[in-house]
Amino acid sequence: MEPTEFALRIGPSVREGIRLLTGAVEGSETFDPAHCDRTFQILMSDIGELIYLPPLQAVFQTEALGALDLAAIIAVSISILVVEEIRKRVAPRLFE
Repeated sequence: MEPTEFALRIGPSVREGIRLLTGAVEGSETFDPAHCDRTFQILMSDIGELIYLPPLQAVFQTEALGALDLAAIIAVSISILVVEEIRKRVAPRLFE
């Protein structure tokens, strides 16, 4: 397999970009959520704000998220995705 002319043309720029990004990431200090005073933004839909934000506000305001908190958030997100996919497949069959 040989690279296309376009790939050959942009190759050096892509390599340089990757080198810069790698240097920025590797050169950064480690993140300690317990001592971080940065402001983070959470973007979500209106329905997400109504359903998910109220219970999460207490967690975000009192302490940094730990591994169990993150695992719980991921588990809830995955379960919602699975339920929605099942609903999409079953609901059309109900009305046939």
